[in-house]
Amino acid sequence: MKEFSERYGNQSKEYWAENQVHHIRPRIYGGNNDFDNLMPVPIEAHKLITKWFINY
Repeated sequence: MKEFSERYGNQSKEYWAENQVHHIRPRIYGGNNDFDNLMPVPIEAHKLITKWFINY
């Protein structure tokens, strides 16, 4: 979140309360915690994405 704020400006507490940081390439498939592999997504969308990867 710190690097995101440094690059794109500070987001409100409400923004981070409604969004989670998502790994574009999941760590279980070789992804890492590098900034370029992370993106904020709405919580409900993140749940769907995670569920899809679990069942992949």
